[in-house]
Amino acid sequence: MPDAVPTTDAAALPCAGMTAYHALTRRLRLAAGQTILITAGAGGVGGYAVQIAHHLGARVLSTASPAKVQAVRALGADEVIDYRAAGGPDAVAAAARALTPEGRGVDAVLDTLDSASATANLGALAFNGGLAFIGGRPDLSAVPGFTISPSIHEVSLGAAYSAGTARDRADLAAMLAELLELAATGRLDTRVAEVVPLGAVPAAYARLAQGHQAGKLVCDVAGQSVCDSGMGVSRASVSIRRHFYATVHNTIHSFPCSGAVLAEEPAAPTCESGGGWTLLETDAGSAVAAVS
Repeated sequence: MPDAVPTTDAAALPCAGMTAYHALTRRLRLAAGQTILITAGAGGVGGYAVQIAHHLGARVLSTASPAKVQAVRALGADEVIDYRAAGGPDAVAAAARALTPEGRGVDAVLDTLDSASATANLGALAFNGGLAFIGGRPDLSAVPGFTISPSIHEVSLGAAYSAGTARDRADLAAMLAELLELAATGRLDTRVAEVVPLGAVPAAYARLAQGHQAGKLVCDVAGQSVCDSGMGVSRASVSIRRHFYATVHNTIHSFPCSGAVLAEEPAAPTCESGGGWTLLETDAGSAVAAVS
């Protein structure tokens, strides 16, 4: 991990940052001079995607509520559509198309919302355009066959473990390294909005569930054992640890308890007494970062 990136900032990057990076660079292959529509530009994935697309030299269109329009512009969006004023997903797609030369449509869409939004945004695409989605598959029956020839890209980083190979999992490490370099050189804002103690994680999750969270919530559990916190080790936290150890195993370590469940990941260190694994940072709901 670059020395210039604090561990708190590093903890904020997965999974939202990697999801955005994967969608734009691996799936959509976004290039300089292209135009992309990114929904929910103030959200977790959207906020990173706007920055990355701007860095890649694309013209960035995004959506936001009136209160967050300026914040999304500050991240690098060239145009921000007020989705409330637009009146619905179809109207947002039409507004995006109207912002392109001769109404040709956008080259790419990253839809972070749901199936209805992704389906509507097929209507924003130019000929041979691509749509990546993370919230719900679009209904391709909405597009007549042999017309705009869209390419559709499902984004699911976790499937690198269930359906991918070692090469796919290695690319997760490569992507995170590239993101860390962007952060280290000041080209990517990690968007840490708040750092909370371990005991406040349930309340933080409840706030996230309400939606409209701007920026990332990071949990600082420096020197604490999850076992000692009284929170226990959930199946979700095990999944998080497996994901992060596989991506940056030289700087990411596991919780200092529950060695039995860690056996699910053969490459991970066992949780022996006195092993010296100290958890320092965790991004609530996304990833775990630790330094030995």
